Amino acid sequence: MQMIDDTLTPGQQGSDHACAVLRVLHRHRNSGGLSALDLSILAGLPQQATRAALAGLQDRGRVHCTGHGLAARWQLVPPRTATPTATAEGA
Repeated sequence: MQMIDDTLTPGQQGSDHACAVLRVLHRHRNSGGLSALDLSILAGLPQQATRAALAGLQDRGRVHCTGHGLAARWQLVPPRTATPTATAEGA
């Protein structure tokens, strides 16, 4: 089990809890999502800390959840792609 720095709460940006959840989601990004319980086990975090980290990450648009209850699955939000800029042809 990893050592957790308690200077940031689990839901805060950059907290060890949030980073641990992001690392697990990144490793399992092609799995169709993970339940909060699976994330808690794989990250080695208490369930309450995992839920707080997920809530903070969701508020910041880093993760999203599909489904409800036991069927809920958490996934990383795909990275944003640069939108092409409009060019003025014939101007």
